[in-house]
Amino acid sequence: MKPVTSLLLLLTAISALAQNTPPGEHKDGLFPRLAKRAGGQSQASTTIDAQYYRLELYIRFNPNRLDGRVTARFVSRTDNLSSFDLDFSDALEVNSVGAAAADFTHKADRLSLTLKKSYNRGDTVTVSISYGGVPAADGFGSFSFDSMDGDPRHVWTLSEPYGARDWWPCKDYPADKADSADIIINVPSGLKAVSNGTLRYVLVNDSSDAWHWQVRYPITTYLISLAIGPYEHLSGVYTHGDGSVMPLDIYAYPSRAAQMEEVLNQTRDQLDVLSGLFGPYPFKKEKYGLAQFGWGGGMEHQTITSVGDIRSGLTYLYVHELGHQWFGDALTCASWTDIWLNEGFATYSEALYAEQRGFGGLPPGREAYHAYMGSKLYYSEGTITRDTSSVGSIFNRIVYNKGAWVLHMLRGVMGDSLFFKALRRYAQDPELIYTSVRTRYLRTVFEDVYGQSLETFFDQWLNYSLYPFYEIKWETVPEGSATGLFSLLLTINQQQQQPVYDMPMTLSVHFIDRPDTLIRLRNNQRRQSYTLMLPAEPVSLELDPDNWILKNVRDISGGVYQPGISHTTIYPNPFSRQTTIRLRYWDSGKPLLKIHDIRGRLVRTLQPRTSTLFHDYYFVWDGKNERGIRAASGMYLLMAAVRGEHIPLRSKALFIP
Repeated sequence: MKPVTSLLLLLTAISALAQNTPPGEHKDGLFPRLAKRAGGQSQASTTIDAQYYRLELYIRFNPNRLDGRVTARFVSRTDNLSSFDLDFSDALEVNSVGAAAADFTHKADRLSLTLKKSYNRGDTVTVSISYGGVPAADGFGSFSFDSMDGDPRHVWTLSEPYGARDWWPCKDYPADKADSADIIINVPSGLKAVSNGTLRYVLVNDSSDAWHWQVRYPITTYLISLAIGPYEHLSGVYTHGDGSVMPLDIYAYPSRAAQMEEVLNQTRDQLDVLSGLFGPYPFKKEKYGLAQFGWGGGMEHQTITSVGDIRSGLTYLYVHELGHQWFGDALTCASWTDIWLNEGFATYSEALYAEQRGFGGLPPGREAYHAYMGSKLYYSEGTITRDTSSVGSIFNRIVYNKGAWVLHMLRGVMGDSLFFKALRRYAQDPELIYTSVRTRYLRTVFEDVYGQSLETFFDQWLNYSLYPFYEIKWETVPEGSATGLFSLLLTINQQQQQPVYDMPMTLSVHFIDRPDTLIRLRNNQRRQSYTLMLPAEPVSLELDPDNWILKNVRDISGGVYQPGISHTTIYPNPFSRQTTIRLRYWDSGKPLLKIHDIRGRLVRTLQPRTSTLFHDYYFVWDGKNERGIRAASGMYLLMAAVRGEHIPLRSKALFIP
């Protein structure tokens, strides 16, 4: 068997993508919201460090109203602290302040507190704010009064990136996590009120219930959430690798109650896979759950993901949001220019899940992984982190798809052993976990494991606006009949206008009657030439055959292979039931595959089962002729037919029924 991994993306994989809408598409509607909100940077003082929040909330319907009291504890980061500012929307009215706060002013979404005395660096300052009103209904859902299956008693929140201030006063900035929080939600009797952390109690009163949720892991403001309504609730447990047990909860609209058990079982499996890759679930002393809400996609609220639907067919949405519990919640981007550390990692979690569990009819393994990464290709212009002047460059699909490809390429550079060691170390690093992180922290961990600098890798893939465009030209020169060796003269030009990319890559050399040869190259010049010694004359070359690099490739040499068809693989071969034939064809028109017996008689004409973004066409032959009768055992010749031409292929299929 040739040591080449083929990208087998069958029709069933395309069907699976249609049924499992990628999370990036679910979040398309979130991008305008993020763009609008990202312009409102935090106005809270940098002279305080958040330690603890206690939210006591009262939700009323008909008419809708929110009343609340927030008690917040901060540590002073300066001497002579006599006042500080918090973020808080003008749509809500501050009724009073207390504890260490003596007075306040509230305008332009800024709550300025005057303290009763001055505090020095390291001192603890506790303030309380009572407020009420109706949160602004801007259509973006920071705090939404909604309906659930026709019942108007439904509230949900989605505060990313700067929406927490719309419904409670806080220091609304991702880099400042509180060490803990208590969220107490008072709602009319008969409703469930779901939030982060552990449910401590439900206090039942005459006409209302108080739900007390306790968070004892660090949490940032945009990850604190509410989901309130007449939910159906399914509770279960998840057993961690060390034998400890945590609650596993599904809160669904009544119309989705029948789907809850299947989703709960899927969630257990997803926890198994991601915990095996990244290390223990980071909030194992609390819970994990899903709560349905009114947004069409998903949001990774800490320990309680909000999702737009509870049903089968959303596997990769659920995996994406679960991946965020490690990358986004336990490790939170310190600024929105590093949001790829959240979204790129969560998107890459999807591909790793596909590799572990299979994808679109493909069995678990590398082919399923590459097929999934093929669905995440990103060829549009833009940088992941450098351009902070444009909000649109921060919040768009580039941080999802190209972010995932950065990790995919990093795996290709480092190799599986070192990559997964570094990935797990990053996720579990005691100096980083439960903090807010930046790209340089990630790079430090990966360099420590890899033993080499990754500065160039991260700089080019995060800060260059496109990707390399490789133009290759090659020819072979015989070294003499006595040796049978050939010199391969290869030139690789980088045609993109951006700076030159520095990447290791694999060159696959194909021969007529011997296994393919894989050669590892390093390409880091605008025009770079290589001389390679080969054991026979090649018929074609393939740069980066397994697609470990985000790139475009054009072969301008013409080569010595047949026009239009650059490569053929057959697997399995020999075969007894069916085999898959792959053709690579770059030009216009759709190729057909004609199968002839050894005497040249036509046995079967096949249409391509599917094609991929990499110009691969896949044909599946079940060993039968045009009438559906099983063909005789023996060798079969293959011929491609495209645009009126018939091109004999170098490969033969051996059928042994």
